[in-house]
Amino acid sequence: MRAGLLIAALLTSICAFCQESKPHPDLSGEWKIDLKYSDFGPFRPQATASLKITQSGDKIQMDVNSGTAPKSLLSLTADGKQHPATVDAQGVATYATTEWREGGLFVILETLGRSYDSQMKSASIHYLSDDGTRLIIRRTVVTRHFKYDQHLEYVRQ
Repeated sequence: MRAGLLIAALLTSICAFCQESKPHPDLSGEWKIDLKYSDFGPFRPQATASLKITQSGDKIQMDVNSGTAPKSLLSLTADGKQHPATVDAQGVATYATTEWREGGLFVILETLGRSYDSQMKSASIHYLSDDGTRLIIRRTVVTRHFKYDQHLEYVRQ
């Protein structure tokens, strides 16, 4: 009886370990926006929007081309801690807290502008479609003046 309980406990521990060590999705690649399936919130859709993602373990680089603003490069570390993600030409810093969760990459970005009006916070989840051909980003952005949601879908190039 004790041996059976011990084996059951051991198998439960092994199963829990196997679930925790499941590999994270590899988001690497070049991605182009799919306007048909994307919702930009209050902004006009940008047909030239694209992403280039390089991923090595929990280190992720995102070269972001929004189609309107200058390109930006985000450096993310998926460890649940806040890290500097980028600093633009005007010295505006963006900090990221990034972790793997819900089958995707969960990112909180905080941009600390020169004035209170230019501060922004966003929370997003980045995940792949079941077949790995689409990158889906669900994002909520909050500023001092408004809040909006986005659903962005990119196609692997």
